[in-house]
Amino acid sequence: MPFRKFVLIPLFIGMLAFILGLFDQYFSAGLSPAKNFGFAFISFQAWAVYFFAGCNIKGGIKSYTNYLTGIVAAISMILFTQNTIDVLGRFASPMSLLLGCLIFLSLERVSVFSLLPPMFISAGMFFGLITYMPGANLMNVSIAIAIYSFLGLFLGFITIYCRTWYEKQYAAKT
Repeated sequence: MPFRKFVLIPLFIGMLAFILGLFDQYFSAGLSPAKNFGFAFISFQAWAVYFFAGCNIKGGIKSYTNYLTGIVAAISMILFTQNTIDVLGRFASPMSLLLGCLIFLSLERVSVFSLLPPMFISAGMFFGLITYMPGANLMNVSIAIAIYSFLGLFLGFITIYCRTWYEKQYAAKT
């Protein structure tokens, strides 16, 4: 495929990113915490996750399941830390990480949970947002990650679907 035909693929992907940027400016303004700077970065990470999850719907569903599991894992670890800090002191957070990893990473043995990167990415984003975003709480961080990770996975699907269609059309003509 000559570059003049190929360039339509990155242009299309760029247009999807442009639309995401516009969407984020308007949609994130309605999400808590107030005065957030947007959550498009979550979608961009999830978009990439769709590619390494196999570029198919099954991988996308598995990815989303693990994004949600990462949210549950992060909340569980935070609540464990909060409820044991008086007893465990400085060991409360490290103990929550130990137990959380033991429990949630053991889910890898169940097929739908066997794709661990989205779980790590989601939990890591959760810890980052809850720690560094003023006004963040368990609910608004969960909602932001759930919505924007789904959006990113959907954009990954659209990317692959449209690119495959375009490449087949080109191949049929040549």
